[in-house]
Amino acid sequence: MAFTQIEIESYTVAVYRDSSTRFEIKLTSKALQHGIRYQARLLFEDPVSKNKGYIQNVDGLNFDPRTLFVNYDMAAFVGFYQVLSTESPVFYFIAYEDKVTNNTSVAPLNSRLIIQTQLKTNSEVPGDFENK
Repeated sequence: MAFTQIEIESYTVAVYRDSSTRFEIKLTSKALQHGIRYQARLLFEDPVSKNKGYIQNVDGLNFDPRTLFVNYDMAAFVGFYQVLSTESPVFYFIAYEDKVTNNTSVAPLNSRLIIQTQLKTNSEVPGDFENK
């Protein structure tokens, strides 16, 4: 298993209504040492996809941006939105396979399947609310 943690710089929210209703949150990380920025597309819908998603450009050049596609149950959207809109700083942790998956229909070439994700904050004092 491999993993990384990124600090979220910005996010956007979209709500789609076509054959079903789904919510999407796009996360953009702060620029890392070499200018790399992670982009994460979090999709919240019912029924949720059987796979958790995947991370792309894992074996690419050092300066390639990393892109994540992550699937969540619709019920998780409210918690994610609340943390993003009220906390600072916010971090996104991703654990993923360290070997190439054999199922290329799930994850594209040069990608790894996601094992676990976490949205989290720094240690805080109880009752402290962020002043923005």
